[in-house]
Amino acid sequence: EQYVMIDPHHLGQLVIMGCPQAQRPEDAWAQILKHQIEQGFIGGVILFRENISSQSQTRELVEFLQEAVPEELAPLLVTIDQEGGAVQRFSSQNGGIETPKAEDISDNMSPEEADSVYATMAQSLASIGVNWNFGPVVDLKRGSPIIDGYGRSYGADVEQVALYAKAFIKAHKK
Repeated sequence: EQYVMIDPHHLGQLVIMGCPQAQRPEDAWAQILKHQIEQGFIGGVILFRENISSQSQTRELVEFLQEAVPEELAPLLVTIDQEGGAVQRFSSQNGGIETPKAEDISDNMSPEEADSVYATMAQSLASIGVNWNFGPVVDLKRGSPIIDGYGRSYGADVEQVALYAKAFIKAHKK
């Protein structure tokens, strides 16, 4: 049998860690994250609502964590789950913007209008250092209390869902 040695830094690039207790560089949990990033044990973080109290505070935290990445590794993946509607970690309550839920967008806007709304969302996320959004939801509307109950689907039609999801993704790639 042949065994392959795997560099822990390569594995670390696959790990995304969430830490709602980290808000400022001086916080104990932010220091722990920084140490793990410096060691190459994690390659990304996910921001939750608890991490975000303002645009400037979040940007400061993200920059602090990005600076910890060893030179030989890829930049830190800074992620968020920001769909619009009920799923908004960075909203008007903490310095961001409000984005309508998917159902309202597909019911009331063309894909071109949706692209404009999502471009504004993407710019807002970039302003705090986010470089990866886990949205959009591409589930079809099928009666799910979690998806349909919160208006998180673009509809029951595959083509319609694909069209609006494409607008979301395209806007985030700009």
